[in-house]
Amino acid sequence: MKIIHESKYQDLKYDEKHSLFVYTWKPSTNKMTIEEYKAEILEYFEQLQRYMPKYFLLNIRELDFSITPDVQVWLDTNITAVEMKIVRKKAFILPTEFFTHLSIEQTLEEPHQKQIQRRFFDSMEEAFNWFGISSN
Repeated sequence: MKIIHESKYQDLKYDEKHSLFVYTWKPSTNKMTIEEYKAEILEYFEQLQRYMPKYFLLNIRELDFSITPDVQVWLDTNITAVEMKIVRKKAFILPTEFFTHLSIEQTLEEPHQKQIQRRFFDSMEEAFNWFGISSN
């Protein structure tokens, strides 16, 4: 798996063999602004269109950023509408922090989010198994 983007807030890796993105948010997101969040998402979006992965693992266990309703709509309108045409399966490793978890759940209720096959997991290994990929 190769790193295709790394910042103080996230890592984005691509596994060409399995057509898989692994997107991991870092604990430093507790200091992230809305503008920085959008910039990080736009970087992901650029890479998504470049690599066209079938599978997407979003590790948000350490995400410490609440996604506001306005940003949720922005995501659905600008990102998810295109993402759903590329990604077949999307797995989430969720945070334990209540408000972050709640804002993510609300984001996933946006109309376009419901068109991608998705599941929630406690571990990356479980998500890999769901994709039909060995985690080794």
